Amino acid sequence: MVNAAIVGLGWWGKTLVESVQGTSDVIQFKSGVVRTISPELKTFGELHKLKLVGRVDDVLSDPKIDAIVCLNDVVAFGAIDAVADAGLQVGRDVRVIGFDDVQDARRSRPALASMAVPAESAGRRAAQLLLNRINGSAGGPESLILPAELMPRESCGCGTHAKATSAA
Repeated sequence: MVNAAIVGLGWWGKTLVESVQGTSDVIQFKSGVVRTISPELKTFGELHKLKLVGRVDDVLSDPKIDAIVCLNDVVAFGAIDAVADAGLQVGRDVRVIGFDDVQDARRSRPALASMAVPAESAGRRAAQLLLNRINGSAGGPESLILPAELMPRESCGCGTHAKATSAA
């Protein structure tokens, strides 16, 4: 079982926690890193048995945490630095994964594992929805489910030659 911390508990982070907490036999979230602990986040943390902290450094003081899941790759680069600054090895002692697979993810050292999503498709659909609204469409909110592809790299302990897998 992977004991993970999640960095970012906005809509995406909460959805991720809710989808796996108590249902997965692979991963469980033990900590959440947030800028400020609002009453709403405090309640969410209690409900999902998350210890809420303000910094990645605080997570790294818990020897049970062996992975950090970040809301995006830029945040994951900071987590990689924090792991190294704590004298731990990324990919061995603590795995780090980001979300959005920016170009620098494959060039960073260690290379950042990330979830790639088709940003161009999302942007195209968002622009179409905006144009529809400008032209008088009264449509309500719309959900768009995009396929995501895991880009395993060194930061997750996968090495440099790991094969990517797809998920919808």
